[in-house]
Amino acid sequence: MRLDLPYQKEGAKWLAARNHALLADEPGLGKTLQTVMGSDRVKAYTILVVCPAVAMPTWVREYRDNSKYECVINVMNKPKSSVVEGAVNIISYDRMARFEVWQQLMKVEWDLLICDEAHYLKTSTTARTKAIYGFGKKLGLAHVAKRTWLLTGTPSVNNTYELWPHIRTLFGKNFTMRDGSRMKGEQFKNRYCIIKHNGFGEQIVGSKNMADLKQRLQPFFLRRKKDDVLKDLPEVFESPLYLDAQKNLSEWRELVTLDEMIGLSDRLVKAKNDKMREAIMNSIDQTVERKIRRLLGISKVPPLIDWIKDQLNGGLDKLVVFAYHQDVIRMLYKAFDNTAVVIKGDTSPTQREAAVRAFQHGKAKLFIGQIQAAGTAITLTAASTLVFAEYSWVPGENEQAKDRIRRIGQKSTCFVRYATLTNSLDERIMQVVQRKMKDIRQIFN
Repeated sequence: MRLDLPYQKEGAKWLAARNHALLADEPGLGKTLQTVMGSDRVKAYTILVVCPAVAMPTWVREYRDNSKYECVINVMNKPKSSVVEGAVNIISYDRMARFEVWQQLMKVEWDLLICDEAHYLKTSTTARTKAIYGFGKKLGLAHVAKRTWLLTGTPSVNNTYELWPHIRTLFGKNFTMRDGSRMKGEQFKNRYCIIKHNGFGEQIVGSKNMADLKQRLQPFFLRRKKDDVLKDLPEVFESPLYLDAQKNLSEWRELVTLDEMIGLSDRLVKAKNDKMREAIMNSIDQTVERKIRRLLGISKVPPLIDWIKDQLNGGLDKLVVFAYHQDVIRMLYKAFDNTAVVIKGDTSPTQREAAVRAFQHGKAKLFIGQIQAAGTAITLTAASTLVFAEYSWVPGENEQAKDRIRRIGQKSTCFVRYATLTNSLDERIMQVVQRKMKDIRQIFN
C-alpha cells in the first residue's frame, strides 16, 4: 500500500531534481517507494535496478503496486535473460557483474540507473563496482545512464574511504583541490581518514574533517532519521546481553587456550584507547579471525538457548535472532525447530518469502537469520525484541539488521540485545565495534 507520507513525497521530489543522488535515509523509511515515486516524476522509460538478489522481489512489488504507470517489469534472473527497453529491468549485483551480461547492459542508454544497497559498491577493485563505475579508462553503467540514484541506509559500513567510489564517478565536481583539479583517491583518504601504519601497511582507524566532507556532499546527499520524520515511531533500546560460557564446552576450552586468542586479548587490554584497539583488530590474520569468531559464536549458543526459552516461556510472543556462522544457526534451529523459521545464504527466494510470512503473520515465534542474508530487504515488525547471537565486526551490517524490527508498521518499543560472553575477548571486541559505529553515526546523522 502506497503511504505517501510527507517526507516520502519530499524525498521523491529531491531525487527527481538530481541526475546523481545518494538517498541515505535510515533503514525502514521507504527508500524503495520514494525511488519509484521519483522515477514516475521524471518519467523514466528504460530503467535498470541493480540490487542484492534477495531484494529483487521487493522491487517487483514496489513498481507493480506503487508506480502510477503500467510498468513492464523484466526480472533478469535467468542465464538467457535479456534487456527489455521501455521496462523496469531488475538484476542482481552478481549477475550484472558477469562480463557477457555487463556488455549487454552497456549497449543501452538508460533513463535511470538505481543502485540499491549501494554500500555493495564500497570497494573500487570488485567486479560489481568496476561494472557500475568503470575502471581506468573504461566506462561503467553509471556513464551510460542519464541519471544514477544510489540508495543505502549505511553509506559506509566501516570508514569514510568507502564513499570514494561513489564520489569519484558521480560527485567528483564537488571534491577539488585548491588548484581546481579533481581530488584523487589518496588525497581523499589523507584528507578525511585517520591512518595508522602497523608495519605491514596502512589502516584506517577513524575519520577527520567531517564538517568539510558533509558540506561537499550536501548537494547530492539526503539522510533522514526515523526520530526526525516519524515522531510517533517507538523508541529503540540497545544493551549487552551478558552470558556465561559453559566451561565444559569443547569449543570454549579450545578458545581460552588458543595462543592467538590469549595474545589478542592481552593486546586489547593494554591498548590505551579505542583507536589503538581498533588498529589491533584490523591487524588480525583472517584465518585466526575466522577461527576466533566461530569459537566465540558456538560458545554463546548453550546459554543463549536457555535465555531464549526463558523469554518465550515468560510470555514474549515473537523474537528475532541474528547470527553469523552456519554452525550457530544450526544449533539454534535444532533447539527450536517446531517454532522457528530460518533465512541463510542458501535460502531460495520462495523459501525466504515463506519464512517471513510465517513469522509476520503465522505461528512461528522465532526468526533466525544470517546477518548478510537476512539483514536487508525484509520486514520483521511482528517482533519488537531482537538479539544478536553473533554481531558482525562490520558495524554497518548490525545497523541494517536491527532495523528489520524498527520500521514503518512497528507499534512497540524495540529492544536490541548483543549476546556477549562475560570477562572474555568478546566484551573487548564489542567495545571496538561500538566505537566504530559511533564514528559512522557521527558522519551521517
